[in-house]
Amino acid sequence: MVQNLEARVLICDPYHVIVQGLVRNLHKRFGISEPPNPESILIMSKFNSFEHSGVEYTFVDDIKVVPKLVKGSTPPYYSLIVYETEQAKKDGGAGIIADVRKVDFFLPQMVVGRGVTAILAGHCARAGALYFAESSSELAEQVSKIFQRPSRLPKLKVIKIGGSAFDFDRQNKGSYNLQTICQTLSKLHREYDKSGYEKIANRIIVTAGAGQFGDIIKDQRSKYLFNPGVVAQYPMAMAEALEANLKSIKPYFGSKASLLTTGAFYYISTSSTSKRIPLIGTAPHYIMVRNKIPLQDSDTHTVALAEFYGAERIILIKRTDGVYNFDPYRGFVPNPADGTCADITRWAMAQEYNKRYSVVSVDELLSGNISRDGTGIDGNADDSTGHLMEESALIYMRDKCEYVKEILIVHIAPEEMFCQERKNAKNPYIHLYANEKLHIVTEEDGVAGDYKTSWQSRLEKSIENALKGIARSKIVKER
Repeated sequence: MVQNLEARVLICDPYHVIVQGLVRNLHKRFGISEPPNPESILIMSKFNSFEHSGVEYTFVDDIKVVPKLVKGSTPPYYSLIVYETEQAKKDGGAGIIADVRKVDFFLPQMVVGRGVTAILAGHCARAGALYFAESSSELAEQVSKIFQRPSRLPKLKVIKIGGSAFDFDRQNKGSYNLQTICQTLSKLHREYDKSGYEKIANRIIVTAGAGQFGDIIKDQRSKYLFNPGVVAQYPMAMAEALEANLKSIKPYFGSKASLLTTGAFYYISTSSTSKRIPLIGTAPHYIMVRNKIPLQDSDTHTVALAEFYGAERIILIKRTDGVYNFDPYRGFVPNPADGTCADITRWAMAQEYNKRYSVVSVDELLSGNISRDGTGIDGNADDSTGHLMEESALIYMRDKCEYVKEILIVHIAPEEMFCQERKNAKNPYIHLYANEKLHIVTEEDGVAGDYKTSWQSRLEKSIENALKGIARSKIVKER
């Protein structure tokens, strides 16, 4: 077991044609000592595996063995697979690359060595190997992309649109809040000064939860736990659901956003984020491997991305407006016709003793004193855990983050928490004035002094405030 693992590389290079260049380039990226000499590399490469500069190298002589090794580990396991050109040219080589892609769609695969023809590159690229290098300079360039160093982008905020936000958008036929959020982020990305000069207001990266696609995948896995094939495909299917949701919201940004695959994370830079808002599903693949981030843990990917690019603030847009003692949607049953609450009295009674926190630390959330059990569409606990945020994400924020300091929570539809019919559970005859709407938990008046401001305007303002660090509720790394 490699201590302080940085990367895990699988190499199909039986005649040791490319191993020296690969080891030297990865040493430049991760090593801190003197670079290895050619003789020592050849000696080490005679073993099935060896470690150098925090990188674990595993060798196979037969390309047919590669898919078996990948299938034998839960993704993400390998940081990179490298094929020497002659091995990729063998009959069935492209098919083997495709088999690997089926197991781990995001795993970088690279063909290295002389003789990379246009025909070979086309076959391999269609199969899933997207990186090629004939010369030492090309190899260095590709390694620098796949293992790009973390960088801190100024004025950066990371926005996660949670799965429950997608659920709300689907259930509420007359609401366009999801589009409003994306359009608001586009506006807040850039601003104009008094002279009309356009400048960067906020650099923004957007991630997403799995939403309704994820629910279908979770239900399938739960039903077919006895089927190893269903269980094996679960992590990849969840990761693909994240990308599907990002693809679905891209049109809401107009021309202001760019959809990136996980492997293209290196396109996120100071320059690119000044022009477009990148939409990306997961953290860089080698970060997943290094920090053992499961493909399906979307919250953890969001935190890891924020840390990779040096963001201090994450905004979590969900179907809730904060951290509560227990799920504020306990007792809420959506009306099939329009998604609104079918029984306000039941919801109010279920929420009678709930409480919202303005600030809570990661350790307080992890302590178990605040319930994070989820709620099903019947208004009852649904046996899911990690409500609001996955435990793995909170631990990642606490233990691995230098830059990420806080997570602010914004409701996709703040109006949903305020009800004209809200009744005090102790006094069902309480009288409400015509325009009065009370918060289902806090009982604050949602319209007092603000009759002329639409809920859409308030949603836009809540996003603007969150980018500035203002929200009804936030999670902080430490108090």
